[in-house]
Parts: sequence; structure tokens; C-alpha cells
Amino acid sequence: MNSKIFSLILLATTGIIALTTIFFWHFVTKPIFYGYDSHGDLSRLGSVAINPPLTHNITYKKHHTELRDYLATKSSAKFSVLTVGDSYSDGIGGAYYQDYLADKYDMSIINSAGTKRYNSWYQLLYLVQFGYLDELGIDTIIFEIGERGLPQLATVPPPPNISREEYEKDRMAYREPTAQDMVPPYALLTTTMGSANINFLKNRHYAQNHEYAASEKVFKEKLSAPFFTNAGAEDIIYFYYEDYLYLNGRPNYVAINDKLNDLSNKLAKKGIRFVFLPIPDKSDLYYPYFARDRGIAENDLFDAIGHLPKQYIFIDSKKVLREAAAKGEKDLFWADDTHWSFKAQQIVGEEIVKALKK
Repeated sequence: MNSKIFSLILLATTGIIALTTIFFWHFVTKPIFYGYDSHGDLSRLGSVAINPPLTHNITYKKHHTELRDYLATKSSAKFSVLTVGDSYSDGIGGAYYQDYLADKYDMSIINSAGTKRYNSWYQLLYLVQFGYLDELGIDTIIFEIGERGLPQLATVPPPPNISREEYEKDRMAYREPTAQDMVPPYALLTTTMGSANINFLKNRHYAQNHEYAASEKVFKEKLSAPFFTNAGAEDIIYFYYEDYLYLNGRPNYVAINDKLNDLSNKLAKKGIRFVFLPIPDKSDLYYPYFARDRGIAENDLFDAIGHLPKQYIFIDSKKVLREAAAKGEKDLFWADDTHWSFKAQQIVGEEIVKALKK
């Protein structure tokens, strides 16, 4: 075979591979990768093609302020409420519970979620340490954390010793990435495109050999009732494998509660109310509705924390969301995502308002 024929064969083969990759991306994996209405992390992780829900995200007329924007504009605005938390507080899932409170109850809210370098607990301690509470005029702090992340609070070491300038540099540089951030909208052959296609095929093969999994990191179970409005998946729950971390051992709930009480007492001396808002994992919320007996005990975090003596305001979001589910409310969490929907945010938001009025 002469070099000219070899070059033509190589060029044709490369072209076929490139066109196949592009075709597969645009018509199969891209819709999964981008999801719907800014949610769909489970679809991406498990390469699960789930039809869109009948429920769509909403927008509010009034909004909260992000601390990074406050710092960037060198604003002198004042706020009554500071929210600190993880991705549930950072709009992942397509909406902010803070915007519901701002819009319906005219609350002036500023938010600072965790970054890759400093988790939400460190964020909170730094904001106290560096004098932001007085500067911002805060009278209420809402500290949110997802259920599977809470056990780490029992053993987390003191935050690194940094300056306010270092903190602000990190805070201003970071925001939670969305699916749209991960690949350019008009990308053709990219590493992301190729890896997404490969992961799709790998996860499909894995799912064929594992009845209760979509991939190594995404599990699925049938529910005894339809809790989602996604056609074909109304009674199917997809959830992240880390929802099972509680099975590794019971965390030290007393140590967690002591940390929260200590901080609440310090804040009380400044006239600041401290609200603790844990969010149940998706699989924990729907635990009573799993169709089969998996031989797995329910996560007891909410019950354990709820029975301890508290100096802070405790929002039992699991209780109020379970009550809503029992009444048949659908799409409290997105079928294709680990995160709650605006419906759950509004229910929990009402519980926050109720607790603050006591």
C-alpha cells in the first residue's frame, strides 16, 4: 500500500470517527449532559435519558445578593439575612430558596455558599471572624447543609489561618459551575464531548448488568407511588451513591450539635439569630416509598439532631417535605437531579418564616 492510499484511508477513518462522535453527541449525549431548566446532574453522572418533567422552574421578581457581587461592587448596602450553605444554597437545581423569601416576604438577603477551598462551615466562621456581620447589618443567619455532608461537621478541623484579603480573593473567584460552563455551546470535537460519549456507553453497559443502578455512582429504585411528572419515570427514583454514606457508621451527633450551639451562643451576644437548615438526601425523603425491602435502615440524622437540646432554630425540612409527599405533591426533588425543586424550597421557606416569627 503506497503512502497516498494510506493517507486517504487514514483521512476517511478519521472523518468517520469525527462525524460519528459529533452525531452521537448532538443527538444522544448532549441532551443528557445539559439537562432541563438547569438541573440534571444525575442524568449526567449516570448517562440517564429521562424525559423532561411537566413542572418547570420559575423566576422571582425580587432576588437575593451574592457576597461575591457585593465585594466586587464595593457596595455599602445592608442586609438582614445572611445565608451560608452548599449547592442547595447556591441555586443548583435552577432556583434559590433565598429568592422566594426575598420576593414573598421582602427579606434583604445576602448569600455566600462554600467554595472548593473553603467549605460552608469555614465560610460561616470566616464571615464572623472578619467582621462581615456588623458591616452587613445582619440580624439572622441561615446555615444550610445537605444531609450527607453534615456528618463531616463533627470532625472538621478549625479553618486555615488566612487573612480577610485571601478570603475575599477566593470568594470572588468561585461560583458553582453549571452544565453550560463545562463545555462551549458550539463545541465540536472536544475532550468533554468524547468522554461524555464514552461514559454513556460504559454506563449503559453497567446498567444492563446491575438491575438497581444506572451507573457506578447513580442508583435507581421503583417507588410505590408516582412522585415525579417525567413521562416513563413517574415512579422511579434516581439518586446519588453518596446518599448511602450514613451506612458507614453513625456520626457523632452530639459533637455536631455542640458546635452549632457554641456558635449560636456567640451570635446571640451580638443579637443575631442562628437558623440551622439541614436538607434531606433525595433517597431519605422518599425512603418510606421504596417498593422493595432493601434491608437498609433509614438515615436517623434528623431524628437524632431533633431530640438534642438546642440553642439555635432548627428547621426540620425532612418533616415538612415528607408531609407534602404524603399529600401527593410531585417533583419536590427533580427526577434527574440530586437537588430539590422550587416546590420544596417554598415549603421549607414557609417553615423558616414560621420559625422566625416565634
